[in-house]
Amino acid sequence: MKKNISLVCLSFIFSLSAFAQDSTFIKITFPQSEDWSENKLTLNYAHPSFMRAIYVAFEKDTTANENTFIAKFNNSELDNEVRQHIIEKDEERLFQIIVFPSDSMELLVAENGEVTFLKGKTSKENQLTYNYWFDNFDDLNSFAKYDWEEFFDKLDSLENALISSYEIGMKGQKPNEIYDLYFRTSVKTAIFHTILTYKYLRPAYLGNDDYLKIPKEYESKVPVIDIITRNDYPYINLYLSHISYFFDRTNCPNTTSFYPSNKCKYDFLQTLPKCRLRKLMNLFILNSISINSELESEQEKEIVKNILAELEADYSNDKDFLDIKQLIQKNEKLKSGQPAPNFALQNEEEELITLSSLKGKYVLIHFWATWHQPDVEAIPQFLELEKIFQDKVEFLHLCLGNDKETWNILQAQDSSKGTHVFLNDIQIKIIKIMYDIRHYPNYFLIDKEGKIVTKEVYSPKEAQEKLEKIFEEE
Repeated sequence: MKKNISLVCLSFIFSLSAFAQDSTFIKITFPQSEDWSENKLTLNYAHPSFMRAIYVAFEKDTTANENTFIAKFNNSELDNEVRQHIIEKDEERLFQIIVFPSDSMELLVAENGEVTFLKGKTSKENQLTYNYWFDNFDDLNSFAKYDWEEFFDKLDSLENALISSYEIGMKGQKPNEIYDLYFRTSVKTAIFHTILTYKYLRPAYLGNDDYLKIPKEYESKVPVIDIITRNDYPYINLYLSHISYFFDRTNCPNTTSFYPSNKCKYDFLQTLPKCRLRKLMNLFILNSISINSELESEQEKEIVKNILAELEADYSNDKDFLDIKQLIQKNEKLKSGQPAPNFALQNEEEELITLSSLKGKYVLIHFWATWHQPDVEAIPQFLELEKIFQDKVEFLHLCLGNDKETWNILQAQDSSKGTHVFLNDIQIKIIKIMYDIRHYPNYFLIDKEGKIVTKEVYSPKEAQEKLEKIFEEE
């Protein structure tokens, strides 16, 4: 009888162990003060190829006396990948962490928001780097006041400080190889991203419209981002975006385009072995075409056909592949000449706003969010558009979150006559699906008959140019 009991216990312990090996566990304890009392805590992962947000909800630990939240999920939910995640409280970003499959992590958050990593495979590495992005690269407008020399001096100092602080913190310990590669590459990527962004922010700061070209004497300071083909690397969207820039410079060195063409990216991909990076970049290219193009180019149609064939052969049942196929099919319904999806929304005066009721006028739909600063800065520019086009165009501003108080303040400051609607969570989900909204700002130009003219509009200035051309031809 004792032998049977021992066998049952051993079997039970083994099954628990096996389950633990297939699961990842994160425990976060917050202060018990009022500021931290109401928490909706989520683990947010943005897919590197098409920025699809994947959320894992934390649950309140009711067995503990502390303000503790727990997330436990099967590794298959995260495709058994090492991933960068953002911890969000009530939809506000707190900090980022790197999560390894089958890890058991414990974190403690102080009253001032500082985080202590108590347990985990890479607790030391996470501790040293968890807020490097939010602390240094979240507000890139702060760099716009510097001229080229000061700007690169600031970047050099910042990069050296980040790497030095990390290396000093890890002194005497061997860092996790994947994490070490991720952090060093991410800093380079952040620096590179800042340089590209500066080329737009600096002219705006000086009151100009055009982006800058990097002076030749500073070209050597632009970091070269390594192409990493490890299947266990935690890729992020920014990395894919910026190595595509190097694809362009490698395959099309004489191009005058600021952004790489899909053909250059695709041609370079053919030189890579079959690996996760190749899969992600294939998805990235398909997503790029789906967002920014209406597939009018025969060359891009051929690229889409070839990539889909490759993915079908290697990943026919893969969720990412099935998702991108669905996005492409949806894009076909949002091409020029197709009827714009109708919707019905209530404004603050409880008046019903429908797209169909605006037939007879051109309509510029502006999808935006209060947290996206370029959106906020663009709103006053619509005043000028209203003066130019007066009764010819209806301007419809749909705010897809997330701060109603900020929206109210902006409305009080706004003297434009356009229609403004703040959408609730359910409406946001519906509109995002209907119009395939995957980035901000997003504009759709609709004709008098309610058909899509174009979704290839990226600013009020560009909207003005397209509208002027339309009315010139009428």
